Amino acid sequence: MITSLLPRLCSQRPAFRLGSLLLKVLLFLPLPALGQTRAVSTASIPFSFTINGQQMPAGDYVLYRVTQNIYSLRSRDWSFGASAMVYTDAAAKMPESSKLVFRNYGSTYLLDSFWTAGSSQGLRFTRSKAEMSAIALQTNAATTSVLLASANSLALKH
Repeated sequence: MITSLLPRLCSQRPAFRLGSLLLKVLLFLPLPALGQTRAVSTASIPFSFTINGQQMPAGDYVLYRVTQNIYSLRSRDWSFGASAMVYTDAAAKMPESSKLVFRNYGSTYLLDSFWTAGSSQGLRFTRSKAEMSAIALQTNAATTSVLLASANSLALKH
């Protein structure tokens, strides 16, 4: 294919030739998860919090699955957002409701995990180095759960 394409490109004007080649290359490149991002759940979070080092204000959010191991939490109007890697974790007790769990250290809330009602598997969010440093300085942590307005059980299927 390439050998038959080169003579035709060489016979055309240079600007057109470059544009044509670029277009053909772009058509065949895989686009990483661009059309695959899907909303998993929604939540109204009544306090500011941190996800992957990004400070987020209180508000209404949508949780999106970007890839198998990356989730994104975005405000409804997309003015705030952050993404983080996740890993699966098993619950000691199956949750009765879908929820986001936050660890709070004083007035600092860190997004910890996402759980779907009726599933013993959940997703834990990885922490940034700054978050790990802040956690190391604190000795007592409490958890705060925010119930999800909607949750998609497909979120945990890999």
